[in-house]
Amino acid sequence: MEGVVLITCVGCAPAICIINALKNKCEGKYNIIGVDIVDICPGRHIVDKFYNVPKITNDDYYGEIYDICSSEKVNYVFVTNEIELSWWASNKFSLEYKLGLKIFCNSIIPESLCGNKFLTSYHCKNNNILVPNELKINDQRFNNSNEMIVNGKSLFINNDINFPLISKPFNGAGSNGIQIIPNKYLLANYLEKLILENNLIINYLFQELISGTEYTVDVALIDREIVAVVPKQRLEIKNGQATKSETIKDDDVINFAINVVKTFFIEHTCNVQIIKCSQTRKLYLIEINAKFASSLALTVEAGVNIPKILIDSNKNNKYDFKNGVIMVRCHREFYFTTGTND
Repeated sequence: MEGVVLITCVGCAPAICIINALKNKCEGKYNIIGVDIVDICPGRHIVDKFYNVPKITNDDYYGEIYDICSSEKVNYVFVTNEIELSWWASNKFSLEYKLGLKIFCNSIIPESLCGNKFLTSYHCKNNNILVPNELKINDQRFNNSNEMIVNGKSLFINNDINFPLISKPFNGAGSNGIQIIPNKYLLANYLEKLILENNLIINYLFQELISGTEYTVDVALIDREIVAVVPKQRLEIKNGQATKSETIKDDDVINFAINVVKTFFIEHTCNVQIIKCSQTRKLYLIEINAKFASSLALTVEAGVNIPKILIDSNKNNKYDFKNGVIMVRCHREFYFTTGTND
């Protein structure tokens, strides 16, 4: 046995990928401990031991995690869900120092930059990373603006914006809250709806919707040094997650992702969402997630086992991947009884 691994939120897709990467690809070298706030979840049936824990907002969460890591003699922790990242980033160094373990979660600066779409966009503009053109909204007329009426009041938007637009909550996860807006008339309707529902317009990012080829690029780093970059073309997307993907060796996509990762101070891993415009062939950053991708399983199958790479922590190795490996995702069922005979 090479170590004890704690994996958080074992009901989510990235966690399942990590469990399989360490159990199926590493010949039983690791004892896998899983935790989740939901008692009935897929991951509990494939880990070696499972704990039901409080919500991360609960004051008891820190103590529960501390006790589990201490009693199970945990060596490594993999943080897997967006809603957990900020908490783990804030408590990472405390837990590592007190328990002598390694937590694979980026610290608070990259997590904050990646977790807020406004900060992501602002950071990109300051670092010459191409992002889709943004809608500017103001209640005062500004240079090169057009007027629109929303709820009987005048609002002004930049006239260099091209429809359709995509609207995203600044701190949304996955496809939650995303809206496609085909034209100016429906934009006015959408803004009116946000106002009626007491949602602040400033909490939403509006960008031009780029048509083209989408990529998820998994990146692994050791001591902030990039050791693996794996681009995957997204062939089919459902609810914000790729259900069909293919590994693609594209130097332009790889170099673009490397540049993004270097400017965002990533420490361990991230996935970079990129689109190649079908008309101009330009690459745009859609978002960067400071976490493991839900399609991590394809990266592992293509020969780059990022969880094992992070545990090994050998920054002198550079990991190549198999080109043209295709993943088609489907559901897997688990069955169990409650222990009653009713």
